[in-house]
Amino acid sequence: MEQPFIPLPHKDMQSDFSPLPISDRSLHQWAECLLEKPKVLQDIVLIPVPQSLLSLPYEARRRSPTVQKTLNEWERQIREDDLCFGLEERCWIPRVEIYIPNTPHGQQLIQIATEIGKIPLLAGIVPKNQEQAYWLKTLHYFYQARGILFAYKLLRGIPNPSSTKGVFQQYFSTSIIRNLKLVNEVDIAEYQLISAGEPYLKSWMAGRQQPHPFQDPLQLFLEIEKQAFLQGWELGPNNAGDWVSIEDQKDLLSVRVFLLQQFQWTEFKRIEKRGTYKEQERRYLKFLQKNGWYGRFILALRSHGEPNLEALRFHNGPKLEEPWKQYVEALRDSKIAYIDDFYWRKGLPYKRKENTVEPKPIPCSSIPPDQCNCPFRSLGTDLSASNCLKLLQEATKKTAERARVKGSLNSLGYLLWVWA
Repeated sequence: MEQPFIPLPHKDMQSDFSPLPISDRSLHQWAECLLEKPKVLQDIVLIPVPQSLLSLPYEARRRSPTVQKTLNEWERQIREDDLCFGLEERCWIPRVEIYIPNTPHGQQLIQIATEIGKIPLLAGIVPKNQEQAYWLKTLHYFYQARGILFAYKLLRGIPNPSSTKGVFQQYFSTSIIRNLKLVNEVDIAEYQLISAGEPYLKSWMAGRQQPHPFQDPLQLFLEIEKQAFLQGWELGPNNAGDWVSIEDQKDLLSVRVFLLQQFQWTEFKRIEKRGTYKEQERRYLKFLQKNGWYGRFILALRSHGEPNLEALRFHNGPKLEEPWKQYVEALRDSKIAYIDDFYWRKGLPYKRKENTVEPKPIPCSSIPPDQCNCPFRSLGTDLSASNCLKLLQEATKKTAERARVKGSLNSLGYLLWVWA
């Protein structure tokens, strides 16, 4: 997941501004104008309100006792969460307020969004250091946004938060919104495939005399996402081995798509790097067998040892060809959103950093005329006082390294990722 980086100003450029009490809203607004609000992930507050309040201007709506009560409860809870994360106390906690009709439909929307949003908090993860705590908080923010977008696509009932005029545009960067949209396409396609494939999964489990404990497809979807989050944490912050390169991440995702499509690759370069399709398929099937409910779900629909997808078209149950195709295509088109631009090593985050290396200046007088065509020569100036522009340009190089990054709270309480 791509994270925006905001360079911290030089210490001589930083003001002596100190966070002000949250009760003094006018002074806080002044500080926001002075320091400029970064477009980064932040907390999302889902506020149920009567239909009559939705037509009011934003400030008038916020002054209502109903909204103030919700915001006060949210702030109390979020400060407790900050304490658990080991974050320093924030005088102001940035938030995105999303107002939802207080109807049965709206309550269902809030429930679904909240279930997804709290996945990182309920994963039972204990950060090993401050950077992991900041990263867990960042993921919590992302899952909150992911949850409300999923609930909207499933139920509608509110304005599209990711549209060009949606609430995300006001608070998040274009790269964050892009990733949210791409991940949402996979989420919706996966949920629809779960819904269509539920009878086959139940039958597959029954044939193995194993229980199917989920009351509806949404429960299974949530369980799969919980397990996926834990796996992602193990491969990232908890990875004890060497870091996985971005190129390797891309290739692993490509292999996964090929295996889901059951398309074989034949190019020699791919075989040389990945092994043959059959070799990868054997590894993939072993992986699925150990991969909890996602593994059972894919194995059941992939139907090894049972009728395949082609045969299932003639089954009395729902057809799986189209939802399976949509899921694979969504996963293929969304690979960029699943590639982490952080490198984790020994529990700490790194990021690719490009540096420009400029050579030492060389006087034109020390260079033969055929190697230096600087304008100084034709002007008859003192060549010992001028440096060769041609060699300076040719010798300038760009290098890249993996540099440490860290989480940082700015004066307005925004969580930023900066160079350590």
